[in-house]
Amino acid sequence: MKRLTSILLVFALILAMVPAAFAADEPAALIIDQVYGGGGKGETPISNSFIELYNPTGEAVSLSGYSLVYGDKTMDLTGTIPAKGSYLIVGAAETTTDEYLTYDLPDADQTCDWTINNKSYTIELKYGEDAIDSVTAGNSDATKISKQKSLKRSNHGEFGLVVWEKESVTVDEAYVAANAPRNSKGEFGSVHGGGVSGTDPEPVYAPVVTGDTRVTGYYNDAGSLKMELAGRHNSGAMNEDGGSLEIVAYNLVNGYSYAVSGVKGKLIAVDLNGNLDGEKVVNLTGTEYDLKTMVSAAGFTYGDMTSVAISPDGRELAAAIQAHRPLFGCDNEKRENRN
Repeated sequence: MKRLTSILLVFALILAMVPAAFAADEPAALIIDQVYGGGGKGETPISNSFIELYNPTGEAVSLSGYSLVYGDKTMDLTGTIPAKGSYLIVGAAETTTDEYLTYDLPDADQTCDWTINNKSYTIELKYGEDAIDSVTAGNSDATKISKQKSLKRSNHGEFGLVVWEKESVTVDEAYVAANAPRNSKGEFGSVHGGGVSGTDPEPVYAPVVTGDTRVTGYYNDAGSLKMELAGRHNSGAMNEDGGSLEIVAYNLVNGYSYAVSGVKGKLIAVDLNGNLDGEKVVNLTGTEYDLKTMVSAAGFTYGDMTSVAISPDGRELAAAIQAHRPLFGCDNEKRENRN
């Protein structure tokens, strides 16, 4: 009787294990973050229709098995969407000119031949046959789109409208940084024509040349702190007198480090969520925020950026910015006479 009980017990345990062994992985909760459709109407402020996806999770997600559905069109997605990052699909080109264009898209992660309607649409994000997320435009005042407007989630939540028409808004660098879609590298494009009218073009910086050799041994055997060169972000601008970046804050909530580039006058958010394993140094992506341009637009004379702080909940960032003051100013002649 004892032997029979043992056999039954083992059989019951095997049956309990079978569902777990064959359980399918749950798809990541990716979302459709922004959509723009020019409708093929021409004279659009953006050159192509686009769809921006966002990954709110703390892990990079392979897009194998995911697809987008628009009407009778289906597109299989490829590549990887980074943790807390975006993925940009760029559709068909519009017939437009410099007279109407206000914003230039960054490089696409994937392209398609879709011309998205500028009045109404429903787009679904699917994993296999299961719908993960969807967006419907044109069924309410809050989603009443046109060829001048994209539909964008505010802080990856509720959808609202973003206007791109130059007659209605000023599409400057600050506006682009706040509203533009991003690709998987964190790039968000630029103001069409190279920047805000009346400002200086981006200077040419001394390039930073690096290798990809992974290095250990930045310590001595007696030291308690051991360091390894596992990843780096290349800001693309160096200072011959020394380094050009200062790490000033780390956000425990989103896994980003914030560095100030004294050479560029920009705040750079560096994504530290990726896997740093491997035989080579990992290139870390960084998103640049041109605070100098942002504050200068309000009549503030930018001097320097000295410090950055992050709120305890990780949702807000504060930057200390120094106002520029001339060394002598109008009193220059008197100071020279005293010296």
